[in-house]
Amino acid sequence: MDRKLKIIVIIGIVMLIVAGAISIFAYRNMNYDVLNESFLDKKGFKVGFTENIAKLEDGSEIYYLEGHKNGPNLLLLHGQQVSSYDYAKVLPQLSKEFHVYALDYYGHGHPSKKPDKYNAVMIGDDIVWFLENIIKEKAYVSGHSSGALLAAYVAAKAPDFVIATVLEDGPFFSTL
Repeated sequence: MDRKLKIIVIIGIVMLIVAGAISIFAYRNMNYDVLNESFLDKKGFKVGFTENIAKLEDGSEIYYLEGHKNGPNLLLLHGQQVSSYDYAKVLPQLSKEFHVYALDYYGHGHPSKKPDKYNAVMIGDDIVWFLENIIKEKAYVSGHSSGALLAAYVAAKAPDFVIATVLEDGPFFSTL
């Protein structure tokens, strides 16, 4: 095989590998929540998670997953552009030690679509309502990314309902 043909074959193989990697990356990104949802359907609900909807006085609805009462309450707040299913792979393990609640909030996942509530203060106030009216007792509150901002807000607004707060990778220094 001459040198030019070898180079063409090597370039072709590299291009196939790159195209395959891009395809896998794109598929995972476009189907991330679907993959988590199917994981939860297979494993999560069999270990005792239920789907629920909390209805607020103004007609808003907050969708949430709830596990068995296996310990102290743990409220999980997801990040931007995902839903409660983002926690699917850790819910079965967490539910062994905690009474887990994983919320979806407006604009994410399953709750009512309320564009007038698409801001941290309105969502945070409704999460405080959730703590006071659905959980009704103290809870650990854990938030990831924008959920960390909400967790900090909830801890400040309802300290009597928060045992401790875990802030995972919150964008505190880039938020105005």
